[in-house]
Amino acid sequence: MKWIIRLLTVCSIIGPLRLAAQWEQVGESGNAYAIALQGSLVFSGLQNDSVYVSADQGDTWSTANTGITNATCWWLESIDGTLYNGTQGGPSFRSTDNGATWVDIGMNGARGFTKHNDTLYVCRWYSGSVHWSVDEGDTWNATEALSGSGGLWPMLSYHGYLFLGGQGGGVYRIQHSTDAWQQMNNGLTGLNIYTFATIGDRLYLGGTNGVWYSDDDGTTWTATGFTGQVTYALHTVGSQLYAGGDFGIRFSSDSGATWTLINDGLSAALTARLVDDGTYLYAGVYNGGGVNRRLLSEITSDVHEIVGERPRPSLFPVPARDRVQLTWPGHVPVQYRVRDLSGSLAATGAVGDGSIGVAGLPAGAYFLEVSDRGGERVVLRLVRE
Repeated sequence: MKWIIRLLTVCSIIGPLRLAAQWEQVGESGNAYAIALQGSLVFSGLQNDSVYVSADQGDTWSTANTGITNATCWWLESIDGTLYNGTQGGPSFRSTDNGATWVDIGMNGARGFTKHNDTLYVCRWYSGSVHWSVDEGDTWNATEALSGSGGLWPMLSYHGYLFLGGQGGGVYRIQHSTDAWQQMNNGLTGLNIYTFATIGDRLYLGGTNGVWYSDDDGTTWTATGFTGQVTYALHTVGSQLYAGGDFGIRFSSDSGATWTLINDGLSAALTARLVDDGTYLYAGVYNGGGVNRRLLSEITSDVHEIVGERPRPSLFPVPARDRVQLTWPGHVPVQYRVRDLSGSLAATGAVGDGSIGVAGLPAGAYFLEVSDRGGERVVLRLVRE
């Protein structure tokens, strides 16, 4: 975790020397549900309109909808050089020629595509189902049925798991296409999930109650410094985290502890999609806002921060046999819980002098969750030999 001091500099300049850094709308107006990058091409999908493509980072656009029979594009994804397009009221489409032509691959109401274990997955909004394909969408098979959720939106392959977000059901995960889905909502409030992202070993989600994170593959969730507002889009650039939603766009450079609004020039507030090409950050905006872009270098230079590292907790020895010693500078640990990799509780107790007994655990890998007197919580990886 990092401490941040934000330095706000107000400059008064006499004369029109230069415009302040800000967003600019590029391309057609409309509700931009989808943006995807493939090579040097930028694709966008608008509600009740075409799929568009730009070869010059958004300066100019042309239609790319030959073969598409439904006008509302809900999702665009580039996977291994193939483009996938999910539509609101019709089937999904696939393009293997950079959007020049599209073919129908079924799967009505698709709201997400991803690759997991060399298998293509699609999640669907109206049916609340997930299907998988080993032939790039020529044929499909259903996963196990999900319970407790409405429409399905985001998916992410991460750390050997396929993560899925549901409306009312929260977070689900599986490892293989034939597995039963597990709900992974411990600690989470607000069970409409719209987006996932990762930085290193940390998994983030955005939903009805802002941005949350997990350090144990979804077993437990903790709020970031931004909650209380609907978050539809998350995107990471290195260690930088961006969030889009009803509020516009926010930026964090300290793993989500603190956030800054970066809405100057944004054509409309409600942001549904964020991607970058290394030069620009692109935003898909509702309420007629279309596609907006902003130089990444402008964002990072406009938000001035002094960042200091807090000492991180550690365990010794690794692997452990009978006991582990927890060191957490500046904290007084009081309680611990040990969970296996499936999320099941394996042990719990008081930390005492920082020494935790593990002799009763079978050999293997675990997640150790420790709480301090102030209620702060940390999750560490524990290995029992």
